[in-house]
Amino acid sequence: MREQITYDKKAERAYIHLTDFKAGSVAATVDLMENQEVKIHFGRQVPVIGVELAGRTVQKVKYLNGTADVFVREVTANGFKHSFRLSNEKATGSAVHPDAPHVVFLFSDESCNEFLGVDLYEIGETKRVWR
Repeated sequence: MREQITYDKKAERAYIHLTDFKAGSVAATVDLMENQEVKIHFGRQVPVIGVELAGRTVQKVKYLNGTADVFVREVTANGFKHSFRLSNEKATGSAVHPDAPHVVFLFSDESCNEFLGVDLYEIGETKRVWR
């Protein structure tokens, strides 16, 4: 399996790859309104290609550079959920982008400053897109 987390030392950015790069090119990169250190890469052929992390948030993720199989697949009432967590800490804050309601960003604080992980829900057009 291809790496799902990569770190670019020169750019000081970490990337969580949600789909294979071959799935399509990036159509737009948008900041998550609740935390501008989290950027969403929207795709042309798939809804979301990946997540870019910057600032303090990248410091929490960069040690996972080159890691594959970071998502745990779980059964939900409506299908499946793929979850990635930096720790077992409980999420008390969450945020979604209106154009990607199936991607839920989780934070360990209500003000969404401390990135904790991301949940990807397989619904409608996103089925079989996630790795």
